[in-house]
Amino acid sequence: MSVLETIEDLQNEFDNIKAIKDYSVHLEFLKKLKESDDKKHLDFHYELLKERAINEELFQLMRRNFTNRGPVAEDYLLERITKEADTVLQGDILQMLGRMKYYGGKRLDETAEWARLFLKSDIDSLRCRAIWVLGWLGTTDDIDLLSQNLFNDISNENRGWAATAFMQIFFSNEATVKKSFNYLRRALRRETDYFTLEMILVSIQEIMGKKLGLSSSSRERAPKEKVDRALKKALKL
Repeated sequence: MSVLETIEDLQNEFDNIKAIKDYSVHLEFLKKLKESDDKKHLDFHYELLKERAINEELFQLMRRNFTNRGPVAEDYLLERITKEADTVLQGDILQMLGRMKYYGGKRLDETAEWARLFLKSDIDSLRCRAIWVLGWLGTTDDIDLLSQNLFNDISNENRGWAATAFMQIFFSNEATVKKSFNYLRRALRRETDYFTLEMILVSIQEIMGKKLGLSSSSRERAPKEKVDRALKKALKL
């Protein structure tokens, strides 16, 4: 069976399963999708990442499956990110490259440079992904860059993500505690959005090892009253 026929079969199978919710079926398809790392299979897998009108679980699995290819996928994505015109996909690429930290990535310094570049984008979603990636890959110097997003980003969510990026960098390098806390404390005194305040407070709680009454793992927003109580405690630190 030729490579072209194999890809045609994969396309037909994808068309049949893309709307269904069946984890075992998805896994079987992804196993076949990942059998080859040749250019044509990588191109095909990459094109599938543009398919967003599909089952959300399958979409997330396809992204993770691409990252699981390791350094060969890293090389491929670093080449693609320079050419991709779809900014949504460009953000996905950056996020996948950042996750290469956990899949044997060899070019993480290059990925961090792309994240620093996208911090200056006028597109909220690209700045968001850049902030996440610098949280995973950033250094002490990146805290100064991220502080600009913490104070000035027009997106409330991105200001909050910048705060959590400080926390992520701290987890990798505890020597950043003083610099991070000083920025977060300043942000705390000027921030008014409750999502952003919660993210700042969670980060202070984790970095300083203080119990402010907020969860760093919950996906649910804390009630405003709980954020207010945590804020009063944090301002006394």
